[in-house]
Amino acid sequence: MKDDLMFYSAYEDFYSMAARSAAFGEYCREAFGEDFSQDGFSDISQIDRIIKMLPDRPETDILDIGCGNGKLLRYLRQKLSCRIFGFDYSENAIKTAKTLNNADSDFRVGVSDDIIYPNESFDAVLSMDSIYFTNDMPKLIGKIFSWLKPNGIFIAGYEEGDVMPRTPSADTSVIAQSFRKNRIEYSYEDISEETYGMLCRKRETIQKYKSKFDKEGISMWYDVVLHQTDSVLKGYEEYHKNNARYIFKAIKR
Repeated sequence: MKDDLMFYSAYEDFYSMAARSAAFGEYCREAFGEDFSQDGFSDISQIDRIIKMLPDRPETDILDIGCGNGKLLRYLRQKLSCRIFGFDYSENAIKTAKTLNNADSDFRVGVSDDIIYPNESFDAVLSMDSIYFTNDMPKLIGKIFSWLKPNGIFIAGYEEGDVMPRTPSADTSVIAQSFRKNRIEYSYEDISEETYGMLCRKRETIQKYKSKFDKEGISMWYDVVLHQTDSVLKGYEEYHKNNARYIFKAIKR
């Protein structure tokens, strides 16, 4: 049942709100530099860093796992010569994605453990804070690599201390262990300190939008966003004891 999926009802409500709220879009643009309807840890600097890792050639096919409402893929299409594919378990998110993007895009309702694509379909697969939504991460990593074309790239934005447990280092993380179980070489960037700065900016910005959120009747989402930034209140050293963020990259050889 869909209600058994992690955060399913909350994300249905979230994407319904994001589709109709002008204030939330304004807040995202100010806090993150672009409105991707973010509910997590990615700002425009992280996304532009990832774009530099992606192939930029005609007919590049890019899949976004947990694509939300497709705004990130729309941005990638504007920046790169690519065809875009995405899936998400939120029906409200996919409804918006289909509305915002060209008809030749491919958006599907689905969950990571069940969805199927043909082998060697994609030049790049992205997972921005969505790799956690699986019952078997090593198996999912293996499936992702079956979807990649030779020399295709998998990129994951990965947060510890929220859904996933904090571990001593990137190499001890659940995703790193999953790569090794599949005998996949990987690299990573530790972006914990810049993520802390982004969360500070997120907290400062959302407080400026309280009256606008109240006026639109979405005060609950103000409280949610503010709570998401409580981790920064005691300073970076304390934050980093409990939280870390990485961008992982692996190429299909």
